[in-house]
Amino acid sequence: MTPQCPKCKKYFTKRVLIEGAEDPTSTLAGMYAYRCQLCDELFRASKPALQTTPAPQASTSAELANITNRQYVRVTAKFPVTFLISRLRQEGTVTEIALGGCSLEANVVLAIGAKFRMDILISENEPPLVVDQALVRSVRPTGFGIQFMEIQDAEKERLGRVLEKLLAALLS
Repeated sequence: MTPQCPKCKKYFTKRVLIEGAEDPTSTLAGMYAYRCQLCDELFRASKPALQTTPAPQASTSAELANITNRQYVRVTAKFPVTFLISRLRQEGTVTEIALGGCSLEANVVLAIGAKFRMDILISENEPPLVVDQALVRSVRPTGFGIQFMEIQDAEKERLGRVLEKLLAALLS
């Protein structure tokens, strides 16, 4: 159970660490940092047990066990993607996605630190979701860990709506 986001009023929030370590004063006062997985809002809230409306997520003990430096939960997906590396158009597949990044499978060699623009085809009926600048953060045997460095506000909101549908499908 996690608290409701004060901005979008949804319950898809994750307890997070802020820049290395939590503020011990807030933790002692029963306040914790949370990040909304849909609108990107970072906020502090009291212990989840104090909320009155149940959140559609895991228990508090499961939530606490999953606290990592990652600010966003990646959701399994399968979206075609095109991107430019050295002026060459490349293709791949997004296999996991979150507001802050994605996992990318592609038949190309990318180095950690490489930056590029991505066009993610979320639906055949809509234009691609554009990430103005993506950064390779990790190289894996099956692909790459990508961080979204620059994405327009409208595209981020659109991605939030896509994530809400994906997360809701997981819970049903």
